Amino acid sequence: MNKVALPIENGRLCSLFEESSQFRVFTIKERKITDENVLMIPHHQSGLFPFWLFNNGVTDVIVNGIGHEVINKFNRFKINVFVGVKSKNPEVLIEEFLGGTLETNGYIVDK
Repeated sequence: MNKVALPIENGRLCSLFEESSQFRVFTIKERKITDENVLMIPHHQSGLFPFWLFNNGVTDVIVNGIGHEVINKFNRFKINVFVGVKSKNPEVLIEEFLGGTLETNGYIVDK
């Protein structure tokens, strides 16, 4: 079973990971969506998201822009990060993820 999280702003994948207002989390079992939740983001503290998503059982994160430091934090929790994904509707992106057609470009934001 996988739990895939997408940072969302205005109904689409947020362009910068830490600027999202919520995460859509899809539970996947045997390549099928079995559940979907919206997690409202708690008060943001730098570096909180990887730990918070780990505590919510997330195994994979689909993002557009994200920094090296945050990727490293996800890696410590053994959460896969798919970086540089174009902003689209979350349902489209999760179908691409399931179908193995999710396109990434490795867009890393270093502030």
